[in-house]
Amino acid sequence: MKKKANTDQHDSAGYSEKYISFMNAVFDLLVLGILWIICSIPLVTIGAASSALYYAVVKCIKKGESYPIRSFFHSFKMNLKQGSILTLIMLIISGTAVSNITILLNRANGNLALFMLMFYIAVLLGVITITIYLFAALSRYEMGSVWLLKQSAYMAVRHLGTTVMIWCMLFCIGVLLYKFVFLLILIPGPAVFVLSE
Repeated sequence: MKKKANTDQHDSAGYSEKYISFMNAVFDLLVLGILWIICSIPLVTIGAASSALYYAVVKCIKKGESYPIRSFFHSFKMNLKQGSILTLIMLIISGTAVSNITILLNRANGNLALFMLMFYIAVLLGVITITIYLFAALSRYEMGSVWLLKQSAYMAVRHLGTTVMIWCMLFCIGVLLYKFVFLLILIPGPAVFVLSE
């Protein structure tokens, strides 16, 4: 009887530790998500913030290392310059594509207009797809921007099944945010946790 009581206490302590660990991870994910939102406000820094979020989630939440906030700002500082340049490039290309798509939808007709519309839609989808991998790669590798872009494009094609799943997940997140904007505070950390599997 005494042994059973000790076993019950041991099981109870184990569950308690797991629960505390789980709640700490949830709290850290929420805090990291809020930091990502704050650091993304200038828009041009969204790339560095995304790299920092990915880095901190993988290092501290998945691998169990301490100090997620410190890890976030360490990565953010390291990747700020390169991340901002890459973000600016992606924003210019995608902004140009969106602008041309809007013009073509509103004013143009005929086969050439349809071809150009399909071209700019493909460019926009390509930029978004590369961006999905780009800032995760920036958090892990030290290489030039051109090589990061090439690596991200290669990964998007090489892991096409994963890319499609990420697209589906991002679409669902977009629908959720469209209906419930306040979820923006809750989603970034958990989303990166799932995407980094």
